[in-house]
Amino acid sequence: MKIVHFIPVLKAETDYSQNYLTQLISQLSTKADNHVVLLQSSLASPLHDTAIYTLNDKGMNKFTIYKQIREILHSVQPDIIHIHGIQSIMVYIFACEAQKKRIPIVVSTQKELMPWNSSFTTKTIWKLINLKLKSIHTISQQEDNKIMSCQERLLFYRHKGAVIPSVIIGNPHTEHTGMSRMALETLRLYQKTIYSNPFMSMTPADIHTESILLQAALAENCNGVSTPGTHIEEIKQISDKSWKHITLHAKQEGIIEYLETAIKNTQFNLSTDVISNIETFSYKSTKDINSIYGEPLSSKRSLRKACTKYHATENETTIAVTIINVLHRIADKTISRRHIAELYRAIRTTNYDEYKLAAILKHVGAISGTSRLMQILGERLFLEEGYMPVMPVDDSGTAKMRRILFKNNIQ
Repeated sequence: MKIVHFIPVLKAETDYSQNYLTQLISQLSTKADNHVVLLQSSLASPLHDTAIYTLNDKGMNKFTIYKQIREILHSVQPDIIHIHGIQSIMVYIFACEAQKKRIPIVVSTQKELMPWNSSFTTKTIWKLINLKLKSIHTISQQEDNKIMSCQERLLFYRHKGAVIPSVIIGNPHTEHTGMSRMALETLRLYQKTIYSNPFMSMTPADIHTESILLQAALAENCNGVSTPGTHIEEIKQISDKSWKHITLHAKQEGIIEYLETAIKNTQFNLSTDVISNIETFSYKSTKDINSIYGEPLSSKRSLRKACTKYHATENETTIAVTIINVLHRIADKTISRRHIAELYRAIRTTNYDEYKLAAILKHVGAISGTSRLMQILGERLFLEEGYMPVMPVDDSGTAKMRRILFKNNIQ
C-alpha cells in the first residue's frame, strides 16, 4: 500500500503529539510504502528512512502550489492520503487536488477540535465536510462529540463522511509493542477507507468491465443482445483486487443483483461472495438506490397534458416518466447506477411509439436532456441507436452530465 502523509505543521520533537506522529510513521514504514509531504516553512524533519517531499509555500501563489501537489501525487500514485492536522489553509488546497485524482483522504484532527483551540470555528468544519473527506480520525471523545453535534446542520452524511474514533491502544509512546499495534490498526483504517470508497480505486478498465457485466445482465430479457467475444476476454483477465472493487461498487449502487445475474448467464468464474468478509464503513447518503419507476418527480402537470394530447399508451407514459425521473435525479445529484440500468431496460425491452414519446418529451422540455442521456447509454451500456427514442447528442451539456455522474461515483 502506498501512503502519502501530509503534515502541514511540523512541531518540535519535544512535542508529545509530534513524537507520537514520528513513531507512527516510522512503524508504518516497515509495513507499507510511506511518503511524507512537508511545507518548506516547517521545521527540519526528524523522520528517517522515509521519502520526503517539500512544498514551497513561501510567497507562492495557489496555482504554483497546486502544480507542486499534482507533480507529487503523479509521481507517487498513492492508494490513500493521510493529512495530520486541520488548522492550515494548505490542508484544503492539498485535499482539493487529491479529490481530483480520486484518492481517498483520511484526516487526523490532532486534538485541534479540543476546547482550548477556540479559534477553530464551525466554519472550518464546514470546509472539511464540503471537501467530502472520506474519514475524519479524531483523537478524543470530546472531538467526536463536537463533530457529531454539528452533524445535522452541516449535512455531514450528505457528503459521505465517517467519524473514526481514536484507534490508539495502550501507551504507544512508551511501549514499542503498543506503537506497532497502533500502526497495524492505522493500516486497517486505511484499508477500510479504501474499501468503503471502491469507485476511487477503480481504473477505467474496471469501470468498463462493470458496464459489460451490467449490460450482460440487462440483456437477459433483451432479444438479440449478446456479450461480444472481446468483452468476454476482458472479463476473464480481471484481477481479484479489481473484482473486489467492482463488487463493492455494485453493492453501493444497488446493482449487485445484476452482477449476480450476469455471472449466472455468462458462466464466468466469479463470485460476489468475495466481499462477504470485507470491512467497510456504514456511510449514509442522500443517494437513492430505489427504483425510479412510478410517479414522475417533476413536470407532473405538463406530462399529464402531453400524454392526453398525443394519446400516449401506458408504455410511452412509463418510459417518459422514467426519463424525467432520471433527469431529475441527475439535476438533484442523487442519481445511482441502478437508475441508469433501469432506464436502459425500459428503453430496450418496451414496445413503444418513438414519435409519440419524442413529442411528449419535447412538450415537457426534456428532449435535450434525453438526447444527452442516449449518448451516455450508448457509451456506457452500448445501447444501439436503433433503440433510442431520439438521436444522441454530445455537447457541453453532455460533458456536464458526465461530470455529475463521475462525482456521484457512477462512471
